[in-house]
Amino acid sequence: MRAIFWPGFAVSTVAGTQAQTPIKIGLVSTVSGPSGVLGQEVLDGFKIGSQKSNGMLGGGPVQVIYGDDQGAPTLRVSSSTRWLKTTA
Repeated sequence: MRAIFWPGFAVSTVAGTQAQTPIKIGLVSTVSGPSGVLGQEVLDGFKIGSQKSNGMLGGGPVQVIYGDDQGAPTLRVSSSTRWLKTTA
């Protein structure tokens, strides 16, 4: 399995998988608290982009997992770590 981290995003793929195996994308953003408005905008934009591509990325289906870090960096790390452990 291959995992790619990007601030707020985690992408997990398995090399050589069939087209039916979804590409899993984890999006952890601040959607509650004082900064929640901006995080909600990111989340909404990501959902719109996914809908416009018919839920496909690179010819394969996409499964997006959303998480709220509530503005706390430690929650972002723990959410990403937990997500990666469940997809392994």
